Amino acid sequence: MSVVVGIKEDNRAPSRRLAPGGRARGGDMRVVILDDGRSFPVEVEEVSRCGIAVGDTVSSDVIDRLALHSLHVQARDAAMRLLATRPRSISELSFRLRQRGVQEAQIRGVVDDLSRLGYLDDLAFAREWVAARLGARPCGVAWLRRELREKGVAPALIEQAIREAFGGQDYSVIEERNARTLIEQRLRAYHHLSSNARVRRLAGLLERRGFSTATITRVLRAVRRSTVKDALDD
Repeated sequence: MSVVVGIKEDNRAPSRRLAPGGRARGGDMRVVILDDGRSFPVEVEEVSRCGIAVGDTVSSDVIDRLALHSLHVQARDAAMRLLATRPRSISELSFRLRQRGVQEAQIRGVVDDLSRLGYLDDLAFAREWVAARLGARPCGVAWLRRELREKGVAPALIEQAIREAFGGQDYSVIEERNARTLIEQRLRAYHHLSSNARVRRLAGLLERRGFSTATITRVLRAVRRSTVKDALDD
């Protein structure tokens, strides 16, 4: 048995900054302090559920409950700090929490909490990832699929995000346009190379960016035709 010697507001807890719709939740965290020196950061609702107040003698069952809830809060705070730096998939966030020593039961609880609040959503994550990649640099569908698979996003969600980003258009049409854009950006840098070396360099670039073999073949055929035309014009 232990005695509660303090229940203080925890102003440092990242949990205070998360609520549905992004609203701040001020004053919803407490630190329960026992006479043996132990302290547990918990939600104010948990304090109410346990029915404890300063001066109360608490049983080992209540202490265990506080300790378990405190672990959940600390794991959620770690997750919030990770999400504050950039969006993450469920798989990626879970992996990072494991690296920090968080137990699987706590990870599942945190994922459930943050998914319910809308802070974890693999489809939204995939949509944002695809939009950012296509906006930053021309790339192929294979590149997008590969990156999102590495983030642990389900294949069905990956396909939905890509399909939406391409507006339902034929992937090959969009890919070819993106490949041509990339070539236009890089062709000047390869101007000093021979025609064959230039084509090889461009082929390697397009392959690394995840363009399909069919797309690479089509756009490089156009590059060869352009090179021949330039030579004849000269």
